[in-house]
Amino acid sequence: MNYLILGKQVFGNNLSGTEFTEKLVIKSDKEFSDEQLVKAFERHLVYEYVEEGWEEEEYSTWSEEEYFDVYDENGNANHVDYILKTPNTIPDFKEIDIDDYYDE
Repeated sequence: MNYLILGKQVFGNNLSGTEFTEKLVIKSDKEFSDEQLVKAFERHLVYEYVEEGWEEEEYSTWSEEEYFDVYDENGNANHVDYILKTPNTIPDFKEIDIDDYYDE
C-alpha cells in the first residue's frame, strides 16, 4: 500500500506563526491505520526539525519523548489535513511559488 499524507507545520516561536504545507509519502507492504499515519507524519516533522536545528552530539542520545518536548517547547505544531491510501504509485509533486503567477 502507498500513502500520501498532507498537512501543515506551524512554527510559533516567531511572531508570524509561519505555516508550511508538508507532505510525506510512505511505501509499505503493510496496511496502516489513520492513527499510525498521523503519528508517522508527526514523528517525521519533529525529527526533521531537531536534526536541522541541533548538532548530532546534542540529540544523539535523546529519547523520542525528548524530541517531541523540544519541538513543543519551541512553539511548534503540526496537523494532518489529508491522507490518501492507494495501491498505486504516488507520483512526484512539483512545488510552485504562487507569487510567480501574479503580476507585480
